[in-house]
Amino acid sequence: MTIGGGVVRLSDLADPVPALTAFERIFFESSVRTVFASEGERRSFFRRWTSFYLEQCPDQVWFWQDPQAGEIAYLTGCLHSADAGLLYRDVPGYALFESQFPDFPAHFHVNCQSEWRGRGLGARLVEHFMEECRRVGARGVHLVTAPEARNVGFYQRLGFTVRQTRPFGSRSLLFLGRCLMTETRE
Repeated sequence: MTIGGGVVRLSDLADPVPALTAFERIFFESSVRTVFASEGERRSFFRRWTSFYLEQCPDQVWFWQDPQAGEIAYLTGCLHSADAGLLYRDVPGYALFESQFPDFPAHFHVNCQSEWRGRGLGARLVEHFMEECRRVGARGVHLVTAPEARNVGFYQRLGFTVRQTRPFGSRSLLFLGRCLMTETRE
């Protein structure tokens, strides 16, 4: 399968329904949680992790849209993490790293359909978001993951470095940051 198409913003789509359908499918395909007691619990889980971005930051929801396959990857972003009050309430562990937000105010999540992974789509979406962050003057960008997660190497290849690890329940969370203030633009 060859990659075609490019990046599109959710808020620019005339009909967002196909993209939102793909978004949910990709979300659950990428989620570490796969078992739910009911459809209501499944919907609640999805809302917990996505509603802030879809409702509060639709201009920072991006898709890779392939002409034949449709939306095959997405990135949800937030340019000002300190102002994301709903995330403090809804997402476990969000406030653990708030001391890092002044230097790394923006954050994102990126996921790709499994059959399209390893082809650079996630990296292209992340770099697109980095450009948005530079455009608004964000000092840096962060993400939070587990230290043992398979995505740590991916983010490190994109220039993110370990800034902090914090205990969270019976496991740890890892804060990775990328400073934009010291990067030169080509």
